[in-house]
Amino acid sequence: MVATSSVQHSRCIAFCLLFSALPFGGIQQIDATESSTFRQQMSMADQELWKTRYQQADSLYNLLLRQNPSNAEVHWKLARLQISLGESLPPSQQPVRLRHYRQAENYARTAIAIDSTEAPAHIWLAASLGLMADKIGPQEK
Repeated sequence: MVATSSVQHSRCIAFCLLFSALPFGGIQQIDATESSTFRQQMSMADQELWKTRYQQADSLYNLLLRQNPSNAEVHWKLARLQISLGESLPPSQQPVRLRHYRQAENYARTAIAIDSTEAPAHIWLAASLGLMADKIGPQEK
């Protein structure tokens, strides 16, 4: 059952990554002077994530968050990053993994509060809750 659960989680994460890469219309508008710089920085952060350079991606996404605290896209991408960070850790580091999943939940909920039409925010919220539900013990459930 553990192997099946691991395969199911890998499929869930792969689906979430693929689905969240699709374009959605809910991206917040940024004024024209910030747009080009914002998109370039976001692209750089995304590239670092895809290369599994999580610390660099974290730095870039957090820079974007400080500059754009009301941007739902930045929040859900930070949720995605936190899940990736948690999944990159060995199972023996369960408490650290759970902290990443909880942080992902917080980022996703913030993104939804900012813009409830931002579909990837809902996806990453579901992923974080699913991973936490699978990893916590029966007493916490």
